[in-house]
Amino acid sequence: MHPLRLFLFLLVLTLGSSSLVHAKNLCSVTLGSDDELKFYKSVLQKNGELSQSYEISRPGWDFTSSFKDFCQRQIPCDVLVISSHYDGIDFYGEDLKSKLKKPGLISKDQLMDYASQNICPQFFTAPKEVYLFGCNTLAKNNLYQRSPEQYAESLRKAGMNEYDIQRITAERFSSTLSFGILTYDLMRALFPNALITGYMDIGIAGPRAVSYLKNFSGSSSQLPEYLQKKVPGMIVAEGLQRRSDAAASLKMQRILRLHSIPPGKNISAGLQIINQIFREQDVGSYLPEIESFLFRHREALEDITANPSGQQSLLKYWQDIQKKNQDKDKDYLIGVRLSSIFILLNWPTDEFDRFREE
Repeated sequence: MHPLRLFLFLLVLTLGSSSLVHAKNLCSVTLGSDDELKFYKSVLQKNGELSQSYEISRPGWDFTSSFKDFCQRQIPCDVLVISSHYDGIDFYGEDLKSKLKKPGLISKDQLMDYASQNICPQFFTAPKEVYLFGCNTLAKNNLYQRSPEQYAESLRKAGMNEYDIQRITAERFSSTLSFGILTYDLMRALFPNALITGYMDIGIAGPRAVSYLKNFSGSSSQLPEYLQKKVPGMIVAEGLQRRSDAAASLKMQRILRLHSIPPGKNISAGLQIINQIFREQDVGSYLPEIESFLFRHREALEDITANPSGQQSLLKYWQDIQKKNQDKDKDYLIGVRLSSIFILLNWPTDEFDRFREE
């Protein structure tokens, strides 16, 4: 073959093969170990898949400030890697005892507010792959390795207050009653277009997690399946836009809609959603978010009267709970929350007075 023709043939072959590799923007939030991030980055580099890498937050950074800076750059994330501890309320770093003092702390509510207000879609809706290297990041109430007592004790050691311990444990392990939203569904709503990989319960961090991956030799798109097979406790979920799940989608749409309403503004729209929820059987799964919404808007509630039919719906739910549930701690927890909702809506609280007195 003529040298010029050979050169052109090889050039076309090279360009053709390179076009098959989709270069990805890698974004990261590293509050814990960075071993997982380094591993994933090496996979992209080895396969020629890395376009650019952007650190959104690291230990010691103020997440709110660094996140704002990232959003202003308008860099779409193809892949998002979050490495941190997660206790059902906050994402945080290695220092469990002083987590509330650390500037890098990221609250679940903060992410829900950002997502619901369509702040930074390049972080929430752009990613096609999301890796959550932290405990309980894809927790479901039918998938766990620890008992409720063991789980509660781990939260206690992390310095969480007793009320939140009971609340989160109830949300995590409720099998006979519906209470709170599942972290599994929350992550699917926050990252609706992504294939999400995370831990169903206790996670494996740092070098130990990477040790399970030393024999991986595939492309980045093969990593979720490999992680699910090789790393204990890791599972894969699809965002709510990737896989149809009508019940979870409706629930998360309502909850994120409540989060999208700023305090004191358009409260009637929020109450309309709440009154609709009150008429449904699954009211218990919304209670924490309803109470949170009402508390944020408590000053505006003085001039608004909620639909009184909601009283009867909640009282019926409460009666059903007491019949079905044999756990006094959960009864107490739900009773306190219902009492708070009744107080915020200026409804009679006779049924719950004993909880306020204890």
